[in-house]
Amino acid sequence: MSSTPNYPMSFGVDDAGKKLHVYQDPHLRAAIERLGFSFLMHHIYGPARIDDVRQLSNWAKDTGCAFIPNQENTDRPQAPADASSPYRKPGCFFQPTAEYVDACLASPDFLGFCYDEAEHWTCNGVWVTDGKSRERGQVPHFYNAQGDDLFTAYEGNLHNINTLLHNHFAKLRLDRAPASDSPRPHVITTEHVFPTLYHLFARAGLTPTPKYMKETITPVAAAMTLGAVKQYGCPYWACLDLWGVSPNWPGHTPQELISAMLFAYWTGADHAYVENINFRDSLYRVQGDAIELSPWGQAAAWFAHEYLPAHPRPFCAADYQPHIAIVRFPDSDWGQVPRAGYITGSLYGASNLMPDEQTRAWIKIWHVLSHGQIPPAGLTWHADLQIPFRFFFPSNGVIVYDHLAADPDLFHSVKLVFLTGKFISQPCLATLERLVERGLTVVTPPHLAPPQIASAGSSTSPAVHTHQQGAWIVTSDVTHPDLRARLAPFLGRPDEMTFRFGDTQIAFSQPSPSAPIHVASRPACA
Repeated sequence: MSSTPNYPMSFGVDDAGKKLHVYQDPHLRAAIERLGFSFLMHHIYGPARIDDVRQLSNWAKDTGCAFIPNQENTDRPQAPADASSPYRKPGCFFQPTAEYVDACLASPDFLGFCYDEAEHWTCNGVWVTDGKSRERGQVPHFYNAQGDDLFTAYEGNLHNINTLLHNHFAKLRLDRAPASDSPRPHVITTEHVFPTLYHLFARAGLTPTPKYMKETITPVAAAMTLGAVKQYGCPYWACLDLWGVSPNWPGHTPQELISAMLFAYWTGADHAYVENINFRDSLYRVQGDAIELSPWGQAAAWFAHEYLPAHPRPFCAADYQPHIAIVRFPDSDWGQVPRAGYITGSLYGASNLMPDEQTRAWIKIWHVLSHGQIPPAGLTWHADLQIPFRFFFPSNGVIVYDHLAADPDLFHSVKLVFLTGKFISQPCLATLERLVERGLTVVTPPHLAPPQIASAGSSTSPAVHTHQQGAWIVTSDVTHPDLRARLAPFLGRPDEMTFRFGDTQIAFSQPSPSAPIHVASRPACA
C-alpha cells in the first residue's frame, strides 16, 4: 500500500546583528531551542577563523542543529588580477583558505556557505551593505564589468564564479542530483534583495535565495526562484527577512512573518530561515535570566512546533508545473534609478550599462500578469512603488526562465510565454516554435520574434499569427487593451496567487491587508 510522500522543510534562523556568537551566549542557545529552529545562518565578523568553526561545530554536535557560515561581514579581498590569474577582471569577494574550508567540512552539521546579497554587491559594490560605499566608492564584486557590453558582463561573472568554486570549494558536495544513499549535498547560497541574476548564479553552481518580506514583490521573487530550480536543478532556499520599507524594527508585522513562513513552505522550499533572531530583540529578549518571546518569536515558534508537524507537504519545488513563463536574458534590471550611496542605477555595476526600454520591458509584463496591481515603476519597493508594503499580489502560476531555456520539458505545462529583454538563444526560440505548433501562445516584441514574423507587429498594436494549433503575438506594448483582453483567460483570478505542484494547486489569498495570507490546497485542473 503506497503512502503519500512527505517533503519536510528545514526551518532556521539568521544571527546578523548578534552581540555574541551562539557558542558564547546561553540565552541565544536557549532561544534557538525554544523557537524550534534546526539550523543557524552564522555571520562571520572580521577574518574567517578556524577556531570559530570548531566551536560552532561543537555546538551543532551537542544540539543537533546545522550551520552555514555567512560572509557578509567578513573580509572581501581583491582576487588575483595579474596575467597568470585564472580570473578575468576580478573584483573583491570572500576567498576562504583551504584550512578554513576543511575545518567546516570536518563537521557533519556543516551545510555550506552564503554569499549574502551577491546580486546587490554585483550591481552596487561590495561595501554597500555595511555603509562604507560613500567613503570607499563602488568596488566591483565577482567581476568588474566597467566598459563591457551586457553579454561580456554576464560571461565574466559566470567565468569568475565558476573559477571561485573550482579554486576554493572543490571539496564541497555540490552535486544537484545526488544518489539516494549519498551524504547530504552542500550549497553555496546567494541572498537576493532584488529580483535579478538568479539564473546566472544558478547556472554557475550557486543557490539563489529570495528575501521574502524585505522590499520584495512576492510572486516576482518566487517566479525567479522556481525558474532557477526548474532550469538548473538548484535547491530552493528562502530567507524570511524582517528588514523592510518601514522605519520601525522589525520592518514587518508578525502577520507578514506568518505569511512568509506559509508561502515558503507551500511553494516547496527545502530550507527557510528568519532574518534575524535577536537584533533589537526581534524574536526574543532576555528578562532577568529568562527568555521572553516577542510576537514575531511567538509566530515562529507556532510555525515550527505546531504548524509544520501538523501539515505534511506532499510535493517539492521540482514538482512545480507553471502556467505562464517569462523568458529573458539576465540583464540585472529591476527598475533601478540612482540613489546616492547604495544604488548605482546601472546594470552589472557598470556606468556605461544603463537600463533601456528592452531591459525594462518585463516590469510591464508583471503589471499585466498581476491584473494591474504590481505598479509599472519597478519590481521592488526600492523602485518607489508609491504604495504601502503588501505581501500578497495576484498571479497565476508564473515562472521566469533565462535566455537558454531550450528543454521542452520546462514548458510542458506552460500555456503562455512572454519573450522579453535583449536576447533569446536560438535553441530556445526553436523549441518555442515547435511548441507553438502544438498549441502554445507566445507574446514577443519584434526584435525577439522568429524572422518570418519579426516584421509584423512593429507598431504598438498586437499582430496575431496563428500557426497550426498555437499563436505568436507580436507587439511592442504588452499593456495594449487588445492584448490584455486576449490574455485575460490565462491570468487567473485577481484575488489569488496560485502555484501548481503535480496534482495539487496551492492558492494564496489575503482576506484583509493586515491578516496573514490564507492557503488553500485543492486538486489541480487538467
